[in-house]
Amino acid sequence: MNVDDPYQYLPPDVTRQQEALSYVGFTVLGVWVWDSLRSIFQDYRLISKALAQRKRIFVPLTAYYISRLSTLAMIVVAIIFSVASIGNCQALTITGTTCASIAFTSSAFLFLPRTVAIFNNSRLVIAFLTFLWLSLFATSMLPIFGLFATTIGPTSRCILDGGTAFSTPFIQAVSLAIFDTLVFFLTSFRLISQTTFWDESNHSTLFTRYFRILFTARGLSRLSKSLLRGNQKYYFATVGLNITSLILMLAPKLPMGFHIILIVPVVVVQNMLACRVFSETLLDVTSVQEQRIELENQSPSQVQRDIIFADALWNTRSSNAFDSDDGGDRKIAPV
Repeated sequence: MNVDDPYQYLPPDVTRQQEALSYVGFTVLGVWVWDSLRSIFQDYRLISKALAQRKRIFVPLTAYYISRLSTLAMIVVAIIFSVASIGNCQALTITGTTCASIAFTSSAFLFLPRTVAIFNNSRLVIAFLTFLWLSLFATSMLPIFGLFATTIGPTSRCILDGGTAFSTPFIQAVSLAIFDTLVFFLTSFRLISQTTFWDESNHSTLFTRYFRILFTARGLSRLSKSLLRGNQKYYFATVGLNITSLILMLAPKLPMGFHIILIVPVVVVQNMLACRVFSETLLDVTSVQEQRIELENQSPSQVQRDIIFADALWNTRSSNAFDSDDGGDRKIAPV
């Protein structure tokens, strides 16, 4: 008997769980590397435009790169936990959950500047979003204190302890779902309300009108349409994976390893999409400011809203034109 083989000390089903976790880790690493290579040119454009225009986006850009690097660190720690002989398993677990929490919250932070800009830097919205993000930050710290690990038999290989409290990652996942849902509906409602109003000549209800615009984006300016599509791309992809992860955590008959098998993929997908939406938004904004965005089929009011949002996001000036009561401006496209 090879005493250095950790799997001989585990039941066959637990061995399969450990192997599955390692496969997931290597797969997610490959996806992250592919996405990073795919984003190199876009990242270069983002940095060069920011430096050329000397705008105040240091904090969002810092959060952008912190989120990407902490996500990579989380993946590497997860792989080391699954395949390497370390010995100090609890310290490795704390390191991994800390990286996951940083990636988790910094990715969510990327949506704050664009949401605040959509609401024209409203102090009330800033306070509300700050409270939401701090709540998310607090719950994201829970797995650091709720996940425990031990060695497999006399070996130095690691495995999660049977007494691990999976309620902590569950609370973290629920808090992310709440944060994403509130941000999605806040920004979507704001974008739609800036473009349309209740027209009594239209027999559809107000809810139906807003719901149709939410999925068709008719009547929105080009930048507003891009923002709305970015919201949808991020929200519907992450919420589906998040719900699946929550179901696995709650399933009583699943083995322990499969309760957490989607935690790392959820954080990685959230980070990839959040970074993609963030960079696309800033590049769209620079296109507006450099007047390279196509103005065809846009009314002057639509162009003006794009410019005002761009200024609000780049902190160049403040304007109340988002709150214009000009009814003629709002009748842009029938739905």
